[in-house]
Amino acid sequence: SVNALANCVIAIMEVVQQWLESVRLGEYSDMFLKQGYDDPVVIGELNDKDLCELGIKLPGHRKRILIHGKRFDADKFKASQASKTTTAKTTRPISLFNRKADDSLPSLPKKASVSSPSPKDEESISIHHEGTSVFRPMSISSFATASEVIALFIDDVKPIKAEKSSVWALFEVFDVPNVERKLEEGERVLATKARWPKTKNCRFVMREVAPEMLGTADLNKTGKLDKRGGRHKNWKTRFFAINETKLDYFKQKKDDNGLGAFVFVNHLVFNVKYYKKAPRPTMCFCLRPVEEGKPLWASGDDKAVLDDFDNGCKFMCASSLEDRADWVASIVANQQQLLMSGQVYGTADLPVPESFETDDH
Repeated sequence: SVNALANCVIAIMEVVQQWLESVRLGEYSDMFLKQGYDDPVVIGELNDKDLCELGIKLPGHRKRILIHGKRFDADKFKASQASKTTTAKTTRPISLFNRKADDSLPSLPKKASVSSPSPKDEESISIHHEGTSVFRPMSISSFATASEVIALFIDDVKPIKAEKSSVWALFEVFDVPNVERKLEEGERVLATKARWPKTKNCRFVMREVAPEMLGTADLNKTGKLDKRGGRHKNWKTRFFAINETKLDYFKQKKDDNGLGAFVFVNHLVFNVKYYKKAPRPTMCFCLRPVEEGKPLWASGDDKAVLDDFDNGCKFMCASSLEDRADWVASIVANQQQLLMSGQVYGTADLPVPESFETDDH
């Protein structure tokens, strides 16, 4: 029948969309379908020229599609999808920085309503303008990035800067634990909000930031930081060096006798606003692992959240606020570079490396 044929066509098209979601590039689903790449047979036959003509600008994204496309087996993929519960929500990328602010992205496909569940086309958020303490409601799409939300906010509110050289930045701020993080330009705002626990202690804040507090990124940054041990939670000064996916640390300088490493792939970097036990309580930052489908912090009362924060993060303390900003910017820049090169950790082919400590005593 006509209905049966239509359902069959939709099912075939869904495979392409679901496969793109599985390799964390679901934002290109509409692009594929609109240009006729709606048959899973084509996945393994794509080349770099095809992807360029499709309009996929980022080399890392094209590389990821080609690598996973060569391994694609339609029958095995369909079987794996069928084994998932029908109530499970379509996963969105853990990768936070999967596109630049000026990249063009299609809108959600119209077929989304008949395929796997997708995020809402629009959702209302509230942004706290730190300069005036006003909360501004705003309706944004699921693809809206931090830079786009900032532009909308400025156009609507027309805030006045105290310093001409400063810039507007969007932060996610938590009261419990007492941490905050600046959203990167290409970060999807609703995907960030989706990780929040179901409490009233989370909010978006629009803030005027001095250039020096944005930090200067150095992909090979080295220097001294105080680190907190994981088991005994004592603080020691160590020499740190960024090494691709992690922060290696040493007793005094970089040598062959590494004492440990803090992995930062599939982690978020938060500024800790005040950490009482640290050598300099207002200059700490921490690495928080991100688990797909799970809230960022534990649910429950404040004690449960703080225990999860205290035991689930890696803590470091910088020499100044500017030094902290430089370290955070450098870690984030390395995370972005890994994604741009197609390195997506957390898969069977590329598991997340593990942190380790040998000086925790």
